[in-house]
Amino acid sequence: MIEAMYAAGNELTTKVTKRLEEIFEQMFEEADRTKKKGTEVDKSKIIPKIPDELLCEILRWRLTWNDVRNRGFILDGWPKKAEDAKLFFLQPQEEGDPIFDRTYYPEHVIWIKATIEQLKARIKELPSELTEGTHYTEDQTIRRFNLYKE
Repeated sequence: MIEAMYAAGNELTTKVTKRLEEIFEQMFEEADRTKKKGTEVDKSKIIPKIPDELLCEILRWRLTWNDVRNRGFILDGWPKKAEDAKLFFLQPQEEGDPIFDRTYYPEHVIWIKATIEQLKARIKELPSELTEGTHYTEDQTIRRFNLYKE
């Protein structure tokens, strides 16, 4: 989705690029202020994240495409927190409380419920080439499961 946004080269691309440049500069300045004397900051290790509000804009943009409008979509693993859902589904107003925006509201929600034992067993069944370099490890699954319970 993010690659498609960059390939589109539209106003949103410009907005995201500009914001990431600002975040990069802030991160660089902070790293430069806090570095040890006699060392240099490695700019290649400074990787800014796209802020959540811009991720929501990118997602809204992608959800306007015909393939999504005609066939639907799956949000796998997102929103992760109530704050993410509020940011995406509630539209701020100049005055007063935000309003619920039904434009992207799903018609159906599938909630798959499992125990930690079932999840660990499922991960063990996955081929290593599918899990290598991902968060699909037993430790990460336990961590994410505990966060979910909270």
